[in-house]
Amino acid sequence: MEINSLLKIPKQAFDLSKIKKGEKYGVIKTGERLYPINIPVDICDEKYVYYGKVVIRKLTLEKNKTHLEIEILKVYNKEESRIFTRNFIKEGGKQK
Repeated sequence: MEINSLLKIPKQAFDLSKIKKGEKYGVIKTGERLYPINIPVDICDEKYVYYGKVVIRKLTLEKNKTHLEIEILKVYNKEESRIFTRNFIKEGGKQK
């Protein structure tokens, strides 16, 4: 089981560039994963571009699947996204 504090959205799930505060989405992740419930976490795409903050309202585990119901709390503007993305990549050692 994997424990996560960052929600990375699969490309085919939905278009992160169109999210709006207050919207709710369902997400299916492969594998069994644990996320904090009702605590804000960052949301990013597969390339670790950050888009905002979400809260996971419901988590359901199945064999090799995790179902999440999320709510968008904050959508980062371009500058915020750039800063979060750059800092993650820098701290993660992917680039300097």
